[in-house]
Amino acid sequence: MGDRVVRLLVHLTPEKGGWFVAEAPEVQGAVSQGSTEEEALHNILEAVEGILETRLEWVLAEARDDSGRLVQLFEDYGHPRQISPGTVERLIEVNLDAIADRLRGSGRASL
Repeated sequence: MGDRVVRLLVHLTPEKGGWFVAEAPEVQGAVSQGSTEEEALHNILEAVEGILETRLEWVLAEARDDSGRLVQLFEDYGHPRQISPGTVERLIEVNLDAIADRLRGSGRASL
């Protein structure tokens, strides 16, 4: 079986001083930055993987949020979503099997 890979939309917004802010709207809390577009994309990928690793652990444990709803791996993302002027959209690929393998290796979850 091949790797399970998801593609996620990233918003890259240029900021003062040449920095780029990167946000993955489908993954709540996934925001990063970099001095170049490439660095920002690399950093947002690491942020997304870290958040999804934690969320996957919660999903497998059937954890619930404050309202009693089961925790979801991804947030609802309704299009169209307004983005700031100058923002560009890119896609990143996240390997969910690699995240699950890290969880298995750490002994933190039974997958």
